[in-house]
Amino acid sequence: MDDVVTYTARNVAVHRGVQHVIGTVDLTLTTDRLIATTCGTGLLDRPRTIDVALVDLVRFALVPANRAQQMLGEATYDAELLLSYRLDGDVRRRRILVDSTDPALRQLLARLAAVRPEASLLDVEPAEAYGEIGAADPTRTVKILLAVVVGVPVLISLVMIILAATGNAG
Repeated sequence: MDDVVTYTARNVAVHRGVQHVIGTVDLTLTTDRLIATTCGTGLLDRPRTIDVALVDLVRFALVPANRAQQMLGEATYDAELLLSYRLDGDVRRRRILVDSTDPALRQLLARLAAVRPEASLLDVEPAEAYGEIGAADPTRTVKILLAVVVGVPVLISLVMIILAATGNAG
C-alpha cells in the first residue's frame, strides 16, 4: 500500500429547508495506521481521535445504523463503522457513524480488508459483527430499555392491585 486513503464526511440534517451540520468524520488509512477523528457541533463537543497501528486492529465491521442513531431529519449517516483495537494491552471499541454509500469510504474499507483480512467482518451479518467486536447491538439495547421502562410501572401496578384486592394495602 503506497498511498494514503481518506474519507471525510459531514453529517447534515435538513430541518424546515435549512441544512445543519451535526458532526464530522475523518478517516485516514496509511501504510501502517488507521486514524479516525470525529467531532460533533455541540457546545461541549470536542474532536476525538484514535490512531491505531494496523497490527493492533482486532476487528472491524460496517453495520446499518438504526433510525435513532441517524439522529433527526434527513441525516446523511446510514451505517456504523465498528472498530476493536488493542491499546496498552486492553481491547478498546469504537463506533463511528458513516455514510455507507460514499465511494471514498468503500475504497478505504476495501483497502483495509486487503491489508487486514483476518480482522474484517465486512461480510458477516450485523448481529454476528456486534458479537465478534463485543459491542452492544443498539436495536436490542433500545428494546431492553423499553421493556424496563414499560415493565417496571406495570409490575408495580400489578403488585398494588393484588395488595388492594387481598386487603394488604397500607
